[in-house]
Amino acid sequence: MDFYSVGKSLGLMGAPSYQPTFMDRLKSASNSALNWLGGSDKAGTPNILSALGTAGAIYDGYQKQKIANKALKYQKEAFDFNKMLSKRQIDRENRANQNLINAWNASNFQKSREEEQ
Repeated sequence: MDFYSVGKSLGLMGAPSYQPTFMDRLKSASNSALNWLGGSDKAGTPNILSALGTAGAIYDGYQKQKIANKALKYQKEAFDFNKMLSKRQIDRENRANQNLINAWNASNFQKSREEEQ
């Protein structure tokens, strides 16, 4: 007995077995999906309603994500605006302090105090 006859008896040799094409697999998948949509679950709810509910939940999540991103954008804009206002206020206070220091240094009262010491 040779290897060829043993392989042929096991179905490993001979004509190649049929390989389904992509279209065959696509048809099979669509048929099984349509069959599933036509059925129902244990409680009697049609699978098409379950699929529609799932699709609605996914769409709702997508819409909530869009709204959250828009709210985040507005919060960022508000934060940047408040940051700019705070910087302006700090600059205004620093300018006022510097003006006081300059006025004190230029005043006659300050000069007279330096002469007394």
